[in-house]
This record gives sequence, structure tokens and C-alpha cells, in this order.
Amino acid sequence: MSNILELIHVKTEFEVDSGKKLKAVNDVSFKIKKGECFAVVGESGCGKSTIAKLVTHIEKVTDGQIVFDGKDITDIKKGELKRYRRNVQMIFQHPSEVFSPRMKIGAFLMEPWINFEKKAKQEAREEAYHALDRVKLPKESFNKYPHEFSGGELQRVSIARAIALHPKLLICDEATSALDVSIQKDIIDLLKQQQTEYGFAILFICHDLALVEDFCDTVAVMYLGKIVEVMHSNCLRDALHPYSKALLASVFSVHDSRDKKINILHGEPPSPIDLPEGCSFCARCKYNMELCKTEQPLLQEVNPGHYVACHRLHNRYTIGSSDSSPLD
Repeated sequence: MSNILELIHVKTEFEVDSGKKLKAVNDVSFKIKKGECFAVVGESGCGKSTIAKLVTHIEKVTDGQIVFDGKDITDIKKGELKRYRRNVQMIFQHPSEVFSPRMKIGAFLMEPWINFEKKAKQEAREEAYHALDRVKLPKESFNKYPHEFSGGELQRVSIARAIALHPKLLICDEATSALDVSIQKDIIDLLKQQQTEYGFAILFICHDLALVEDFCDTVAVMYLGKIVEVMHSNCLRDALHPYSKALLASVFSVHDSRDKKINILHGEPPSPIDLPEGCSFCARCKYNMELCKTEQPLLQEVNPGHYVACHRLHNRYTIGSSDSSPLD
């Protein structure tokens, strides 16, 4: 299966007041196959939302390359941007911020067909009715204003518009984070259904590992601007990087004992303005070695389809075991 999106050694820096550079995305590479659901997870500030802005050209790449459907779009010309964004759509965390409070939902939904397809208003209206039906909202929603909807309903409208012209890639930037857990499941089920029907790929940006485990095909874990681990979602419980393990340990299940031990990360992450010479996670990692302090680990394959950026694993040791236990 060919790739719909590929990031190749992408870097993005922002200048701060001190004149220094904040490294928001620091040498990130990954590939998303056509029809795949690819998750990028990590804590706030790790750079995952910046990746979404780079792919949609809201922000610019400092260095590296972005390839979409076989074409380099890193420095896409302004005249080609409209056509590109037709194929790459985005759903945001807070749907209420997407809508104009003075614009009815129907007018919002009609825009893609009027702007891109040049359809007459009546044709666009019929398409909007079909779009509402696809996301399980009644036809009467067409004449309502945003404040008349719940957060979950507004997110359904956002999805309806985003998939209106059958994009090749849908970017979900914390699209369920602001919703109640029960509503989250409804939105995820809707996304699954629409992806199955239309075959688009999804870049799913999230901080919730439990959510992506069942929904996504591949999971990339991000820390301070770098991808530290990439694995198939069915291998998520076998994550190897110490940061990934700490994230997993913070996920609680209803089946967990009340005495479950929490793996707390000690120390503070370094500033993205003044990153250490070696591994960015070194100061918080209880498995660190001397090499970790001076040399950044590269993302390397340790098992088929499983990539980790960790010196100890590259030296064939299993995280959490004694140094005499090789990585299987």
C-alpha cells in the first residue's frame, strides 16, 4: 500500500523574545499509508499539534520535507494551496471556535460545494442535507445556529464538512478531548464508519493512549519535539521506550486494583529553547547511561514494525530488566 503522507527529517523552530530558537518539531520522520489511521500521542507541548499545522500549511517548515500523495508540498505555491487543502481537511479540539455565531449551520456546510465545486445554492443545500444525514443529525439542523447544539453535535457538523468533498487525509487535532467520555465513543465510531466508507487516511493527534489503542493502526509517541517510539497499536501494551511505558502506566482501567502502583516520572522536562546535547528524556529516565547524556538516540527498528529511540535498547537490553537480559 502506497503512502499518502510522509514527513522526512522535518524541523520547525520559532524565535522567542530572547532571540533563541524554540524547537517545536525536531527532526521528525514518519509515513502514513493510504487508508491508515496513524496516531501521534504525547503530553501538551510535545509538538504534536505543530505537526498538524505543518501538514496543513498553517505553519512553515524550517527544514526537511513533506510529501503528500507522492508530491513534495513543503514549499507549495499559493495557487496550489486551495486544491491541496481540498484533499487535506482538519477537525479541531473545540468545535465551537470553528463556527461563526452569526452563521447558520446550513450555510457553513454549503461552503465546500459552493467554493470548490461551484454548485448552485440549491444543489449545495441538497448536498448539505445529505452531509447531515451521514453524521446522524436531523435535517432541521440546517437552519440552526451553533449555540443551539451540544459539543458532540457541533463536532459531528465539523466532521460532515471536513469529509464533504472526500479528502484523502483527515487530521483530527485532539478532536475528542473536549467531549465527555460517552460522546467521545460516539465520535470515534462515526469516524471509523466514515473512514471505512470513504477510505481516507487519518492523522489522529491525541494525548490519550487508551483511546488510540482500539481506533488507530499505528501509534507514534512524541516527546519534546521528537518521535521516541512507533509501533502497531496492537503492540501498544508492549511499548519499550521508558517514556511510553510511563504514559501507559498513567492509564487506569475499571479492572485495575485500587492499590495499583503508579509509575511517576520524576524531574522536569528540559526547556525546548535549551535542549540537552544528548537524549531529551535522559534527566527523567531511571535507565539512562553515560551515552544518553552526550548523544541523541536515533529511531531504530527493534522488532518488525516497532521503532524506538533509546540507546539501551539499541545496545540490545530490555527496559526494566537487568543488563544481562537481551532484547528478544
